Amino acid sequence: MSVTQFTAPYESVHSKTLTVSEETREVHLGGELIELTRTEFNLLSILYRNPRRVLTPEVLLASLWDSDCVPDSHPLEVYIHRLRYKLGESGRYPRFIHNVRGVGYRFEPQPEGAKHRAHLRYDSRAVLCSVETAESNLWGWDTQEIVGTRFIPTRSSIFRNKQFVNLLNRVCEAAGIEDLKLSPTVTRQDGVVVRVHVHMRCQYEGSRLTGMAVDATWFDHNKAEIRSAN
Repeated sequence: MSVTQFTAPYESVHSKTLTVSEETREVHLGGELIELTRTEFNLLSILYRNPRRVLTPEVLLASLWDSDCVPDSHPLEVYIHRLRYKLGESGRYPRFIHNVRGVGYRFEPQPEGAKHRAHLRYDSRAVLCSVETAESNLWGWDTQEIVGTRFIPTRSSIFRNKQFVNLLNRVCEAAGIEDLKLSPTVTRQDGVVVRVHVHMRCQYEGSRLTGMAVDATWFDHNKAEIRSAN
């Protein structure tokens, strides 16, 4: 399959939640450095420099591998999937990279959304004891309904498994872990995936772990998401 080489001029594109630097080859999402492979960075850079423009698989593949003969689009689909995962989105719930069925892919810059905070306290069984937030709900759930449950908003059930929780407790106790800073994704009640910055502080009585205090911050990146969460 023969394609025309695509070379787009650099455009000053600003997505307040996502920054791609050609000079340093760094990508920041909400202020957090996102680690990308060489090919993942090149793919995002091409899309980022051409906001709202639909680019076909042939154009993207030829730009990535500098070749006039690209066998098929499967490698591109793999890299798009990996890139979306690292940006905290998916094909079903896209934010930056949108699939135009039968045509190609389009990058959508996102305005900076409102910053939200919540403080959660868990006991040693990973049961939520309390929630402090200025919102009427937490990621779409009524706060009064989730207190007293193993509320961990992820599709993976392993984090709600008693044996797994006990294992984590023993690891924290053995290592003397006091706090952790993570940037996981959570799945809201409406199915939208949101990246959250988490500061977890272990609480001990002597050497025994008795609970966890969690400070979480996140952004709602567009009005549609904010409406669906209320």
